[in-house]
Amino acid sequence: LDAGVQPVAAGDRVLVVDDLVRSGETQALLLDIAERAGASVAGVAVLIAAGDEGLGRARRRVDAPVEALVRVD
Repeated sequence: LDAGVQPVAAGDRVLVVDDLVRSGETQALLLDIAERAGASVAGVAVLIAAGDEGLGRARRRVDAPVEALVRVD
C-alpha cells in the first residue's frame, strides 16, 4: 500500500471479512486497524469458522453481528 493512502478513515463503517477464522488472531488485528483509524465496525463475516474460539473472540470485541457461512468442528 502507498503510505499516503488511508484505506480506512475516521467515521467510516467497515465490515471485516475473512476466508477462515480459527483462533481469531487475524480478525483481532483487522479490528485493531479499524479502531486505530477511528472507524466503526458494522460486522465481522467469515466464510469458514473452524471451532468457536475465533467467533467468540470477535463477538467479545464488537457490538455488531459476527457470522460465519460454514462452521466446522
